[in-house]
Amino acid sequence: MRLGCSRARALPAPMRAHSCARATSMGSNGECQRLAQVPPSPIPWMLAPLASVNSRPMPPAVFPRSSPTPAGSTSFRHARLVRDGTAAPLLARPTGRPPCSPRTANRRGPARARVRAGLRRPGRSKDMAAPDYAIRESRHAGIRRVLAITLAANLAVVLAKAIAGVASGALSVLADAAHSSVDAFNNLMGLLLARVAAKAPDEQHPYGHSKFETLGALAIVAFLSITVYELVGTALGRLIAGRAHPEATPAVMAVMAVSAVVSLVVSRYEERRGRELRSELLVADAAHTRSDFYASLTVLVGLLLVAAGYPRADAVFTLLIALVIARAGWRILLTTVPVLVDARAVEEKTIRRIALETPGVADCYSVRSRGREGEIFAELTIAVDRTMDVERAHDIADEVERRIAGEVGAREVVVHIEPYAERVREGGG
Repeated sequence: MRLGCSRARALPAPMRAHSCARATSMGSNGECQRLAQVPPSPIPWMLAPLASVNSRPMPPAVFPRSSPTPAGSTSFRHARLVRDGTAAPLLARPTGRPPCSPRTANRRGPARARVRAGLRRPGRSKDMAAPDYAIRESRHAGIRRVLAITLAANLAVVLAKAIAGVASGALSVLADAAHSSVDAFNNLMGLLLARVAAKAPDEQHPYGHSKFETLGALAIVAFLSITVYELVGTALGRLIAGRAHPEATPAVMAVMAVSAVVSLVVSRYEERRGRELRSELLVADAAHTRSDFYASLTVLVGLLLVAAGYPRADAVFTLLIALVIARAGWRILLTTVPVLVDARAVEEKTIRRIALETPGVADCYSVRSRGREGEIFAELTIAVDRTMDVERAHDIADEVERRIAGEVGAREVVVHIEPYAERVREGGG
């Protein structure tokens, strides 16, 4: 039985006749189906492949979405009202950008690149432990900004101390100038290393480049060691020979006092920013700059003693400066060497506790961790009920990853799943 489409009555009068002219028939399933009796008409050559679709009856499968419109049913976002058969085939052309273009079809997409770089494991829609590299780039930009400010301050201090030391002939002042010049060189090297450390993981460095920052801290220790050696040798030579008679003028004392204040302010600023940005390089350099502050104070006290008639006090206080510098280098070694040798970053019992508190986990073992604060990598194996389906076990592993990453601040957590002999309650640990 031929019927007019019931939805055509709701259309405006000019379009009702057009919609009803395209007759429909009531199918066995009670749905309104198109006969699509549209006469063929000339169309542009680019739409020629679609002409055959329009010239014969089209079943509902051609347009999956079954909501009749004045132009017919369509699966695309916007259905346009048409008044003739010429524009009807345009409904079959999707709008927007195609899912793939020839220019990029043969190229590895960003998702595969992230998997190859270690940012996301294959088969996972997301990686909860994967870092936000926009935030990491902002962090390293902050580190470079701090190093640039510290470099400018250290260069000014070096210039002032060098002029004062040459003018007075005080070995301790020249030694302190050398110490500050090492600070400036470390800042310059740190700028370069921070730029390298900011790079995202690649095929050659799947875990990132953060250890270059740790290497920079070790380089600071090397330069501190050279400075200590030179200061100790020169100071002992002056004590044995007893020939040096430095001049302790008020101008030299003023220079050392101002230098001490500048070093204190810079070290406090650098240490605070280093802890905020979790940068070993900044914290190590702040320790070096703080040792420069103590060195300047020591030199100032020595100059006062020289002015009071004790010329050997200059060499004695130079040895004290060397001890302060050596202590700063030792403290840097204590924090950087464990990172380079992949020492345990998180206590095993802490990770085991977090994993066993997760519902569905029966046991936890083979726990390993390495890295430093903000760059921790953890691996562990959990045992779950052997009768559990894969999807449920996968959800439990995700929950373990989320908890460990949130509590210990891990950058990436890898959980391996093994079957457990005894049945584990779904709601218990």
